[in-house]
Amino acid sequence: MHGISNVSNVPISSLVNNRFALSDLEFKDINVDTELSSISIKDTSILKKLTGGRRQPIRIERKNQHAYDTYLHAKLFFNTNTMSETIDQSDAYYRREIIIPFPNTFEGKNMDPHLLEKLTKEEERSGIFNILMNNLRMILKRKDLYLNEKSIEERRKKTERAIDPVRSFIEEAVAEDSTEGDWTLKSEFYSAYIKFCKNYQIAPKSIEAFGKELKKKMNYTDTGKGNKKERKTCWLGVRLKMYYLLDDKQQQTIDAC
Repeated sequence: MHGISNVSNVPISSLVNNRFALSDLEFKDINVDTELSSISIKDTSILKKLTGGRRQPIRIERKNQHAYDTYLHAKLFFNTNTMSETIDQSDAYYRREIIIPFPNTFEGKNMDPHLLEKLTKEEERSGIFNILMNNLRMILKRKDLYLNEKSIEERRKKTERAIDPVRSFIEEAVAEDSTEGDWTLKSEFYSAYIKFCKNYQIAPKSIEAFGKELKKKMNYTDTGKGNKKERKTCWLGVRLKMYYLLDDKQQQTIDAC
């Protein structure tokens, strides 16, 4: 949509650590890091400057040339499968960060090896452009971007869920007054986790990976319940809150009352 000449692909690690990297963003519309590294960013000052709008010039330097001040307007996009926690917990950082979730996977019957070719046809590109223009008109009218998370605290919570969705699920779904005598079937517990992920548009882990993380991070223990003919495994010491015990139809009935 922007054209190759208007797009740069400078990794976030280079922006932070390489003093010449900023020059690659000059005259660019967007910068896309297609695979964000797992390293923790200790200094976010450059990112704050780049996302502060055209309010202050930024010093850039090219090899064997004099440094100079200029304005950089490239929007920064960083793609990652897992997010690393940032050291910067300031409101200024969370005000700039916008997380765009992609919870769907395209494998098996949903896989289309020709999807890129289909989406880049002239007719499809024209349709995408029209959709973008409708949204641009709304942005210009409101003079601001529309975000579901209005406050800084809501954005902070969204980041926490993206970084550690399992821990966030436990904090939200498990009753605080759970006792050692409580237990929940693994199937019910995983269904509640899937419901949590759908609510917040988070790509869920497989049931095997989910179980391993519960044991490793949360120190959960499992056991079997029932007789030999019908024995089911469960998690000990946990009780789900009512919202996560109900299926969608039951919840809709309660909401309507």
